Amino acid sequence: MRLFFILITCFLTHNNLLAQIHLGMPYLMGKGGSGTAFVAHYQTIGVNAANLGFYDDQLLTIGILNFGLDISSRGLSNFDLLTYRSTISPKDVNKFRNVFRDDGFNLNTAATWLAGSVITDQIGGFAFSVRDRASTHISLSEQVSDILFQGREATYFMDTSNLVRVQTTDLIDEAQISFMHYRELNLSYGVKVIDLPTLKLHAGIGYKYLYGLGYLDVRSQLGEFSARSSFLGSYEVTYDEVDIEDPDLDNSFFNASGNGQAFDLGATLVVGEAEDKVDNFIISMALTDIGYLKWSRNTLAAANATVDTLNPAPFESLHSLAVKDITALLFDSSGIFRFENTDPFTTRLPASLRFGIGKQFNNILQLSLDFIAPLNQQYSVSFQDPYIVFGADLKVVEGMFVSTGISRNNALRLNLPFGFRYSPGSIITYEFATADVSTFFRGNSSRMSFAFGIRLNVL
Repeated sequence: MRLFFILITCFLTHNNLLAQIHLGMPYLMGKGGSGTAFVAHYQTIGVNAANLGFYDDQLLTIGILNFGLDISSRGLSNFDLLTYRSTISPKDVNKFRNVFRDDGFNLNTAATWLAGSVITDQIGGFAFSVRDRASTHISLSEQVSDILFQGREATYFMDTSNLVRVQTTDLIDEAQISFMHYRELNLSYGVKVIDLPTLKLHAGIGYKYLYGLGYLDVRSQLGEFSARSSFLGSYEVTYDEVDIEDPDLDNSFFNASGNGQAFDLGATLVVGEAEDKVDNFIISMALTDIGYLKWSRNTLAAANATVDTLNPAPFESLHSLAVKDITALLFDSSGIFRFENTDPFTTRLPASLRFGIGKQFNNILQLSLDFIAPLNQQYSVSFQDPYIVFGADLKVVEGMFVSTGISRNNALRLNLPFGFRYSPGSIITYEFATADVSTFFRGNSSRMSFAFGIRLNVL
């Protein structure tokens, strides 16, 4: 419950951690995101639609209640993450000042409310899903972090030479606060396009219609400053003196502060004499999240402006990570930022390239190696560098599978994922995974992740 509360109350403190890598899917998370070659059924959505072209006698598969969460900050231990409280006590101030330093605080969530796939031997396979994705990052300089949590008592205001009118960039120095939450309506198709005795090629495409539910991007780098936002009314954003178009716009299914479209493309090459994946060598490549969101309602922007620090009294400290308290601080007209109404604006999705190879031995063991890289870095912080992962999936006994691997990039360093799947019968499968199992055994770990879901093999 506490971890779920983080999603609700900390939505302004995270960027895209691993949305492109495992999408909150237990099968992918349990192998560190390695799955471009082997992912199947509706789990191909957003990974590699080409694999819908593989027929495996499973006509109809449905997924429900699939949820994944991934949090990281070098300023927090796993104990801090598990004992999270929204209220910041005086003794916690120093700890939270460090949370947003260096790599910052990152949180990514993905909730697939409903998904399904229909795969035939004649015309290929189709898959659909309804998925929410939210990704956030906040990284602050020592100075602005001190002001955020100390308010008028910050060291900056103790130096009387600083009590002058300054520019926003002078006050906050280097900082980035980014958030994006959107809902996907996905439809994917994959089919076998070449069928030779020792060579088979599968191709796939995915289409996404997007509902933008919330967006914030604040950047101060090298003396340049920019800020834009767009939120539904259900976020309880406090705008102070700024007039917005739809303050009561809620997040019912078809309401959105922005809309957009995106595409996925994938291809899988199977080399070998066998009819399916077993004992063959598999090479896969995919491009995902090639698209945009146009934010058109409740749009605000802020530019580099003059901030009056002659009287630091209006600068309140942040005593809570509740949504209303965070937004009140950001949009307070007497604070650091000066938001005003602006025209609609367009943002790109965090697109990625996936390349994977793999081999399956009998029906017992899958081994795979994936290379995943961002195609743009508009939102990516922990995923700004290429990501390499080795994954393995092992059938322990009939109906029980375990998965693991080794993954790393420069920001996430070395991780040991673990996943577990259990089918008590022929219809239902329970899935659970974590992106780094060592998190639960090391008190100084700075990452917490898990994913769970239920799969129904209907026909």
